Amino acid sequence: MENFDKEHIKKFSFDLDGTLINCKGELNLGVPEFFYEILTTIKNPKICISTANNKQYAQNVVNSINEKLINELSLNKDKILNPEFVTFNGAQIFTSDGELIKSDPISKSQYENIENIASFIDKNALLLAKTDIGLIYKNPGFSVRKSMIINAIKYFAPHINLEKTNIFKLSEDKFNQALNDSKVFAIEILSLNHNLKNQIFKILSGNVQDLFVSYDGTIALNNGSKLQSISHDTNLDNIIHMGDGYEDIPLLKSCGLSYAFGDKVDVLKSAKFAVDNFYDIRDSFFGRIDYSQASQEKIDKLSRKKNNIIIKMDF
Repeated sequence: MENFDKEHIKKFSFDLDGTLINCKGELNLGVPEFFYEILTTIKNPKICISTANNKQYAQNVVNSINEKLINELSLNKDKILNPEFVTFNGAQIFTSDGELIKSDPISKSQYENIENIASFIDKNALLLAKTDIGLIYKNPGFSVRKSMIINAIKYFAPHINLEKTNIFKLSEDKFNQALNDSKVFAIEILSLNHNLKNQIFKILSGNVQDLFVSYDGTIALNNGSKLQSISHDTNLDNIIHMGDGYEDIPLLKSCGLSYAFGDKVDVLKSAKFAVDNFYDIRDSFFGRIDYSQASQEKIDKLSRKKNNIIIKMDF
C-alpha cells in the first residue's frame, strides 16, 4: 500500500445515496463510527455531502447521523456534523452556515431543447424537473398514460429516490413560471425503452450546451459539475471522495484519495480502494488495514461475474 499522509487531506467528500445511505434508505454500516473518529481526531475537518436530491433531504440524513453520534456514541454537541451541501449534482452549493454560494438554474430555452429532443425520440419519455420543493412535471404534451407514469416511478424509484421525494404535477403555465423564476436545477428523463433511452442520451450529449450529462438507471441532466462544485475551495489532491455512481467517476479518479461502493465495475476501478462499508474506510484511512488486495479481489470477482453471464432461453 502506498504511504498516504492523512494530514494531506483537507476535505472529506461524500456522495449521499448509495454511499452514506444504502438501497433501503438506511445509514450505511459504520457511517456514525467513521464520522465519530473523523470529528474527534481531526481538527476542524472540512466536510462536503453531495446529492442529486434537495438540501432538505440531505439535511435530514445529516440530522439522523448527528442523532446517532450524540445518543449512541456520546459525541459532544459542539462537535457534531455540519457539512457543506452540494445538491443537484453541483447546481447548488450551500456552506455549512446555510449560505447559498452557487446557483445554476436551467433556462427555459435549455429545458425546451431537452424536451424537444427527448419527445422526438420517445413520445412516452417523461421529464421530471428537480426543484427545491421536489420533483415536478407538467401535463405531458406527448401520449403518456397514467399507468406508464406510475410504472416508471416504481421502476426507477431506487435510482432517483422517488420514494423519498415529493412529486408534483404542474400545469403548463405554472411549469413555465418555475423555469422563468429560476427554480429548476436538474432534469431526470425516464424512458422504459432501453434502446430509445440510449438514443436520447447520445443525442443530448452532443446537442445540449452547458449541461452536465450523466447516465445511470435514468438519464440525468443538470447544468452543474459535481467535480468542480466539490473542489471549488479545495485542491483535488487534498480531497478524499467516497461514492458509488457513474457521476462520481471523475471525482474518484481525480481526488487525492478515493473509495468506491457498490457493484459497478467501472466505478470501482476508478477509485483507489473498493470497499463494502465505512468500517473498511475507517480502518484504511487510519492505516489499520491494507485494503489494496481486498479491493482488487472484489473488482476481479465482479468482473468475472459480469463477463460470464449466461442467458437462458426457453423455446
